[in-house]
Amino acid sequence: MSAHIEPFNINHHELPADGLYLDGELTESIFTFRDKDNIQFIAPLYYELEITRSQNDLEIAANLQATFDFDCVRCLKKSRITITLENSQLCEPVQGHQTDITPFIAEEILLNFPENPKCEHADTKTECSWDTNYAHQEEDEESIKSEKNPWKDLEDMVTTSSQEQEKS
Repeated sequence: MSAHIEPFNINHHELPADGLYLDGELTESIFTFRDKDNIQFIAPLYYELEITRSQNDLEIAANLQATFDFDCVRCLKKSRITITLENSQLCEPVQGHQTDITPFIAEEILLNFPENPKCEHADTKTECSWDTNYAHQEEDEESIKSEKNPWKDLEDMVTTSSQEQEKS
């Protein structure tokens, strides 16, 4: 876990009328992971931000790039992934005198991180060296998701019965 830092603290009163442009790189981590996630930020985070204010909101146009090391959920092999976002749009309400947009930037990047990162998501795609005896489990999970809902007929009967009772 990393310490909380606030590199993108925007003072509303000092924001120029035509907006603010920020670009650079940040070497400190703005990301928080649980130890069991086995994900590590690899510095730096590259950013280009255009920040403008409209009525009650800060509007942020962002180009972001961050790199992470992760363990494949299948084979546990260490891999690296780079998340690149171009023309990402954020809108945050103006409250008080300043807004820290750091958590919103971190969230925008992490929303694009694979939910179950595998070797195939890595910058350098490699074959997973996992035991193929477990391949059927992953296929079974997918087929279960696509199967017909076994309770649908019962739910339809209950709905029809309820509607008939309401009519009488």
